Amino acid sequence: MAIGLGHLIMGVRCQSSGEEAAGKLRKEFPSASIAVWVVDMALYTSVRAIAAKCAGLERIDLIMLNAGLIKSEFTVSPETQNEPTLQVNYLSTMLLAVLLLPILKAKKIAGATPVLSVIGSDLSYHTTIEFPWYKRTKLLQIMFVSKLAEYISPEHVIIHARMEQALLSRSVHVAASTYVDAVLAQGTDSHGSFVCDWTIKPYPPFWYSSEGKDFRSRLWDETMAELEFAGVLEIVESVEELHANRLSHRYA
Repeated sequence: MAIGLGHLIMGVRCQSSGEEAAGKLRKEFPSASIAVWVVDMALYTSVRAIAAKCAGLERIDLIMLNAGLIKSEFTVSPETQNEPTLQVNYLSTMLLAVLLLPILKAKKIAGATPVLSVIGSDLSYHTTIEFPWYKRTKLLQIMFVSKLAEYISPEHVIIHARMEQALLSRSVHVAASTYVDAVLAQGTDSHGSFVCDWTIKPYPPFWYSSEGKDFRSRLWDETMAELEFAGVLEIVESVEELHANRLSHRYA
């Protein structure tokens, strides 16, 4: 592709819709290999299956976790008994992020550090934990990713949260350039950070408050407990001992 991407894997909910989108890309970039993998982010079993499939790849350079769901009515996911917006946007996304960490580290090639980018929303800037579910789940992403980054050396895997500007109208090429910039241009400076509009920005105000700091610790503990069945804490500890250079001072 334009940035030299030779192999693209699209994770989709619907095979036919995914193939339709992939077909357009294949016509525009005939030299690139584009695959479509089905994953249902509402199901822990599907998340674990897609991670296992990634383990079979020869090389992984960049991963963008961009799942997003808004449900107007309250329902419960049958497998997990969690509310679906929380399940898809936060719990399953964070599970997949953790499961991918040792895979990315193992497949790192000399001279290139893999990047794991979790796509959030600018709505997280305008919320506290009391606001509607979609905004909450995007805020939860930021809180968890910033904590997770403290356990991972940027020499092994660069992990950050990237903000999607939902309220701004941009062309496809301009909007896409913000994604490319986040994963290719920001480098290790973006580790544990909040990347938006071609730069690193402060976290939402809630992150800096005393309530936010306490909440981030509780969120980490409760998320680890929820995902204990997948051995997430052991996975994190196996990738890296607690990273000594804490990131919280960066925007203090």
